[in-house]
Formats: sequence, structure tokens, C-alpha cells
Amino acid sequence: MAYCMYLRKSRADREAEARGEGETLARHENALWELAKRLHITVARVDREIVSGETLASRPVMQKLLREVEAGLWEGVLVMEIERLARGDTIDQGLVARAFKTSGTAILTPLKTYDPANEFDEEYFEFGLFMSRREYKTINRRLQRGRLSSVSEGKYVGSVAPYGYRRVKLAGEKGYTLEPVEREAEAVRALFSLYASGETLAAVAERLSLLAYPAPSGGPWSASSVQGIVRNPVYAGFIRWQARPRQQGARPRRTPLLFPGRHPPLVDGGLWALAEARIRHRSSRSESPLSGLVLCAVCGRPMTRKSQRTGRDSLLCRTPGCPTVSCAHDLVERRILDAAALCYFDLHLSLSGHDPYAGRRRTLAGQIARLPELMEAGVYDLAAYGERRRTLEEAFAALPPPPSPEVYDFARLRALYEKLPPHLRRALLLALFSRIEYAREEGGRWKDGTRFTLRLTPRLSLH
Repeated sequence: MAYCMYLRKSRADREAEARGEGETLARHENALWELAKRLHITVARVDREIVSGETLASRPVMQKLLREVEAGLWEGVLVMEIERLARGDTIDQGLVARAFKTSGTAILTPLKTYDPANEFDEEYFEFGLFMSRREYKTINRRLQRGRLSSVSEGKYVGSVAPYGYRRVKLAGEKGYTLEPVEREAEAVRALFSLYASGETLAAVAERLSLLAYPAPSGGPWSASSVQGIVRNPVYAGFIRWQARPRQQGARPRRTPLLFPGRHPPLVDGGLWALAEARIRHRSSRSESPLSGLVLCAVCGRPMTRKSQRTGRDSLLCRTPGCPTVSCAHDLVERRILDAAALCYFDLHLSLSGHDPYAGRRRTLAGQIARLPELMEAGVYDLAAYGERRRTLEEAFAALPPPPSPEVYDFARLRALYEKLPPHLRRALLLALFSRIEYAREEGGRWKDGTRFTLRLTPRLSLH
């Protein structure tokens, strides 16, 4: 088998390049080619990770290499230092160590070759990862202290400026601040004015699109992009520290810190507080169980719920120019449940009388039945017979019982659904369907409002 070369830049490498010390990956590649030549090995592929990701999730090249290592496709991997493989959290380091150990893949560096089958090399490898993790945490703490110090001085520490601003270097000192981009700043002021006056997020997005203001995404404005701007205190002249996205059902994180920024605010503090209070009040209301689950069959964007004066909410596509016609929200939800009942009826028929552990159950029962014969033949003495019988009976008792028809009774599941809050209803629907598309082309006062098409993709196979 051949060898693979893995190259990755660290944060320190990027800083060194900024000081004019040369291109890091090229130097590392030359050193590893020299190593391959010295060891007389063939390198079949060179993988270059151009991102300095802290976790495996942010390093797609490393993810691919690990899958290949686990499959035993490589004799060994050449890398400049073992820290280049994993320096993030302990879980990532454990995944890397296990992949190389179970596949017997060697790790070759200019200083040492690590053989995972050698217990001393394995210990040295794990110790190296542990020390790199400690160094990483120390560096990260220093960086965070420096960033907090900069934020407390009103400097902007983000790498990308928020919509409406550009990032500019401070004159005569380290750090950056923000400077308004006039056309985008106009959009921000109009956005806050419209939302604070009572317009909905979707209505504000539609109005900004009609006024031809550029959106943060580069495409049309959306309710989510409007909400993101309203929630950001940077527009009132503050810098936020330790802010994290909210997660449904998660424990609240620590309260973000706000510091007066050096940048000019785009809106008055009172106007921002009024708009942000509306957002908080809106978030406290019950959400739609179909939120983010039902997609428009024409444009592919999620359908959203809209409150009506009649008290019966509708489900509609907010994409400007999309021809999809809205429908009553509760009617769509009811049709989805009807479809789920049909799917589960088919599932009940396919699973009735089917025991996935039947084969294992028969095998264990047969082994238990043969034990007396084996003891008579002298294979087991009395003590071994008792121990073996106890082991087999425990294994038999640990098997799940055969499925009962009541398990697949969707009527019970539907009754439970009606009692659940919206976010749990949504979770249940997500467990049943991976995708739901809504289509309706005709609407109007004299059209049948109950005629529309749903295309559902069940998560559970019926065959």
C-alpha cells in the first residue's frame, strides 16, 4: 500500500506568513518529500487543508482522510507534526488516535515514526496529543483575554463586519473599529423604523426588497435576516461579548456583555431597544409545528405561518414572486397527520408478526436445550454446565420482547400529538418525515381552499 501526505496551516503559520516568513505549506511539503525520499516510500496523494479549523467538523479534508485510514487504505500518513492531525478538543483527538490504532496505519514525521502496534509509540503518540491540547488551551486563553481587553476598549474583534459597516484599522494603535457603509446604513435605519412602527419581519423584508436595498446574503431579504439585524446591539453603538445562538431546549448560556463601541451607531438606542423588545415578545409566543419542515414545491424555501384577523392562521411562501398560493395552516397540519396515519398503517402491516431478534432467540434456545447432552458427553463438568447455562439464559432474557401490534397503533400516537406543545409536535413530525413539499397553484374566493398537494418523504422504510 502507498502513503498519503497531509498538510495543514496553523494559526501561528498564518501569522508567520503575515510577517513575510514564506509560504508554510510549501516548506512543509518540501520537508516531507525529503522524508519520503530518505525512507524510500511512495506518496500516492498529497492532502492540503487550507483552513485552520479548531475541530474535525470544520476540516473536511481531515474527515475524508480519517475515513480512509479507518478503511485501511493507507500504509501510513506523512505529517509535519502529530499536532497537525488533531489539536482541538479531547473527543477529536480520541477519534484520530482510535482510527490510526485500529487500522494499524503508521504516522511518519521528520522527528519520529509512530507505529500504532507498538505500545510505547502509542503512549508517546497519545502523550503528544495531550501536550498539544494543553498548549492549544493556553494559547486560546491568552487570545480570549486579549480579545476581551480589546472589546472593553470599544474595538471590534470580529473577522467580518456586520451588515451596514466595514471594518477599518484604528490609526496609531492596534485593533479595528467599524465605519458605516452608507447605502447599507440607510437600509438598517429603514429596517428599524419599519419594524418599531409595527410591521412584521416578513413585511419589513418585502419592503426592503421593493426598495432595492442590498441584502446581507446577496439575495432577497428574508424575515430571518431582518431578525438578525434587529437583535444585534452593534447598531446602537455597542460591542457584544460572549454572545451565542439560542438553542431550543438548551440551558441558557451566560448573559452577553455589552461595551460602548468606538464606532458610530446607526440607530438611536431607544429605537433599538423598542425593536429588540418586539423581537423578544415575538419569540415568547408559541411557534408553528410546521416551522422549517414544510417547503415550497416551487422555490424550495420554507413555508411560514401568518396570523389572520379571522383567527385562522395561514401557511404561505414568503419568496417574492413565487406563485405558490397559501392555505389554512391547520388544514395542512391535519393532512400531514392523515398521511402519517396511512404510512404507519402500511408499516404496521409490514411489521406485524415480524420479530427482528427471532433468529437470535431460536439460536439461544437451541444452545440451552443441547447443554445436557454436552454435559453427558463430557464437554462440560457440573460447574461449567451451570455457568454456561446461566450465561445463555441471561443473554436470552436480555433480548427485547417480540413487537406488539399496539406499538404501531398510530391512533394512540395522534392522540398524544394533540396534547403536545408546538415544538414537540414539530420534533415528532421531523422524526416521521425527512421532507414535506407543499404545492398549490390556484387560489381566490371562489376556488376550493382545501385543494393542494403534499409530497412527503417518510424517514421509515415501509419495505
